[in-house]
Amino acid sequence: MSKRRSHPFRQLITISFSKKLLLFFGFSFLLGILLFHLIGRRYLNDFIFFSDIALSHFKEISLPFTSLFPYLLKLRMSMLLVLLFLGCTRLKHFFYALFAGWFGFSYGFLSSFCCFKFSLVGSLLFFGMLLPHVPFYFFSFALLSCWFHEKKKSIASHSIGILFLLPAVLSFFFVLVGCLLESTASPLLLKKLLELLSI
Repeated sequence: MSKRRSHPFRQLITISFSKKLLLFFGFSFLLGILLFHLIGRRYLNDFIFFSDIALSHFKEISLPFTSLFPYLLKLRMSMLLVLLFLGCTRLKHFFYALFAGWFGFSYGFLSSFCCFKFSLVGSLLFFGMLLPHVPFYFFSFALLSCWFHEKKKSIASHSIGILFLLPAVLSFFFVLVGCLLESTASPLLLKKLLELLSI
């Protein structure tokens, strides 16, 4: 008996939710790049944070850990709690896709801005702004998306316990590590990068 061929569109539907989020993030990233080249270039001088005065001021000031870490922790944990709440609703797939799309668009727009304003060194500056803390935030979001997508299956199979709650606990842990890195290592690395690139 010959096997029936699966239609490409049907294969796209069966793609896991995490891969769909990744595809949506990539599409939004490209959309951010496109929008910058369409309308963002005319507002290039309106971004105060990347002005020469702001960058020179950033290299001179010291950001105290005791003030920066609690602020970042409150901000990131609040966002994580919002994602947890949205994950309990029926529209969780829509909200998570919207969240991934917004970050993809923002990073695409920001990367284009850095490359256009600072030429080739702008790409290094862009990655310097994201490392090393942003990957931990991405891991946290990926764990939450997988957890809520598989939650019904876990409940149906009565596999509720420590292993069931582990992704949520790890999400909080990754956010905590990300906040620690963003308030300690990230400012130092960005300052060193600005000095090396002579920006």
